[in-house]
Amino acid sequence: HFRPYGTTPGHALEWARLLLHLEASLQLAGLHAPDWLLACARGLFDSACCHAWNADGQAGFVYTLDWDNRPVVRQRLHWVHAEACAAAAALLRRTGEACYEQWYQCFWGFIDNHFIDRAGGSWHHELDANNRPAGSIWPGKPDLYHAYQAVLLPGLPLAPSLATAVAGYVTKR
Repeated sequence: HFRPYGTTPGHALEWARLLLHLEASLQLAGLHAPDWLLACARGLFDSACCHAWNADGQAGFVYTLDWDNRPVVRQRLHWVHAEACAAAAALLRRTGEACYEQWYQCFWGFIDNHFIDRAGGSWHHELDANNRPAGSIWPGKPDLYHAYQAVLLPGLPLAPSLATAVAGYVTKR
């Protein structure tokens, strides 16, 4: 289940965000940022939301889709939803368009209702196809950085890098 065929919508969401960071970094450096960076970021985000959100009738992003955009692995992984939040926030910061605020609120609502483990702490890493905590792909809670980024990135500028922005924030305090 970890490496099924098809596409991983979470990577489309992550790349949408990364393209906006690249665009902002080029601009910060005084270089020309090609128009396709924003266009592709929008396209990747829109495609992931269109094809993978609620793809099997349950809320949330399925982990993978086949080449015809049908769910292959229906589990929901926390990192995909964390990247969705970060991508929506980056698109909102870049464009100011209300639809990205709506998606951001939708994704955080889903995370709040399903992934945050209030009893055991942290986030559930995986949900089954019915949005119950599971561990068939990765048992336990092996990954924290996606959740951490989902909380940090929306409050930071798109450039400079995450590490540079956080270092500057900490230094100012």
